[in-house]
Amino acid sequence: AKTLAQQSIVLLKNKDNVLPLDKSQVRTIAVIGEAASAPVYNPNGANQGGDGWSYGDYYSGGGSGHVVASNAVTPLAGIMARATQDGIRVIQSATNDQAAAVNAARNADVSIIVAGTTSGESKDRPNLNLDHDADGLIKAVAKESVRTVVLVEASGPVLMPWRDHVAGALIMFLGGQETGAAWADVLFGDHAPTGRLPVSIPHSEADAIE
Repeated sequence: AKTLAQQSIVLLKNKDNVLPLDKSQVRTIAVIGEAASAPVYNPNGANQGGDGWSYGDYYSGGGSGHVVASNAVTPLAGIMARATQDGIRVIQSATNDQAAAVNAARNADVSIIVAGTTSGESKDRPNLNLDHDADGLIKAVAKESVRTVVLVEASGPVLMPWRDHVAGALIMFLGGQETGAAWADVLFGDHAPTGRLPVSIPHSEADAIE
């Protein structure tokens, strides 16, 4: 599971070689965004308005193909475990609260934002945006930290209106139970990001086929 997740990560941007994280230069990182610690969704017995199987999570999506990830490693857990090995301090801001995120970024050498969107069954995604105004969160942090890296977990194409304002960007298409460990391996240079995009990333929704 970990190997497959590693191989699915696509590097989209790496300005000024912000990645891999170098422990000789990076002493503190901020891990930001509610997707960093998002729980696994289990539709069995869940109350989703009678439509629980249409809902997905950031590990395996939704619908009849949904798999409840066992012992899932969240991005926050994976990054923290690997940072500890290098003696790097981690500041947590695992919500989409912009004020808290900016405060965390001010005290870190590198800001890592985890954001995502998912899909299910029987209904379309309403748009190509990241969930819960993650785009606004990314823009706010990027104004404060020139060394901002965005990790995207998505079920398909997403808009990236912040792409010119961040130093690094990577995408993983729902990586399963070892998601966090795979992110950490790529961020710290233990595994090269060898994935390739299976879809195009549109500049705007007008560039997508309706």
